[in-house]
Amino acid sequence: FPPWMRSCINMLKYQTNVSIAGIVFKIRSARQAQINWFKKQYRRYLADGKPDIVVCLHSGEYAPGVSKRKPILTRPFCLYADPDSSCNFRVYSRENYIPLGTLMRYLVSLNLFERNGFLMHSCGMVLKGNAYVLAGPSGAGKTTLARLIKRVSAVLSDESTAVSLKNKKYYAYATPFFGDFGKISSNRKAPLKAILFLKQSKRFCHRRLSRPEASVSLVKNIFLSKADLRYNINKVLQISAQAAGRIPCYELEFLPHQSIWKYIENRISPGAR
Repeated sequence: FPPWMRSCINMLKYQTNVSIAGIVFKIRSARQAQINWFKKQYRRYLADGKPDIVVCLHSGEYAPGVSKRKPILTRPFCLYADPDSSCNFRVYSRENYIPLGTLMRYLVSLNLFERNGFLMHSCGMVLKGNAYVLAGPSGAGKTTLARLIKRVSAVLSDESTAVSLKNKKYYAYATPFFGDFGKISSNRKAPLKAILFLKQSKRFCHRRLSRPEASVSLVKNIFLSKADLRYNINKVLQISAQAAGRIPCYELEFLPHQSIWKYIENRISPGAR
């Protein structure tokens, strides 16, 4: 490594591993406070073993050599892919503060795309061993529905559920990216039974979506940044079309009432083929 890079590597003496959606990230930093944040906020996602992705955090400085590369993101920090060094991604900020939650949400989304998966604006639940993902934009009722379930342990997320393809089967994963629900579930996964696109109504009613309809709805509810659109849009469209053809997708009209979970179990689950 060049001298500046060796210096950076030696300075990043604090580290921890977190596993989100089956991806193990090693986070390295010169600031112990940043690593302590991960250990506290993502305590149920801490992991051991060999990492899949290494992320190096550089606060209060700018990249002297990596900056010659084209950044993936420039706001609210500079994110560079750096596969030729000791890590996969380097994060630089001239400020002392890096919004770590925002960073990890993006990195999880980016790396799920590489594994034919995606991160969705959704409420994820596990009912009788199977996962249901209820998707919709802010205000669609995701957090309200999460609060209506009796067992907090059944909640994967009220805001961001990860979906990944493994061994030719789709799974839904818990994430630490919660909305107003504010509770951190256990780090778990479950076979994905169906994706339900929420529509507030005065009744319970559902309709199976065609593959083109489901594909469009998926794209609308996947976490996408401008960087994703620039670098990964073809990949996103391909993944959405593949998932729409293999995961049962429905439009769900609903009332914010606890009986929604019985409705899903009794009316949708048997028909999710």
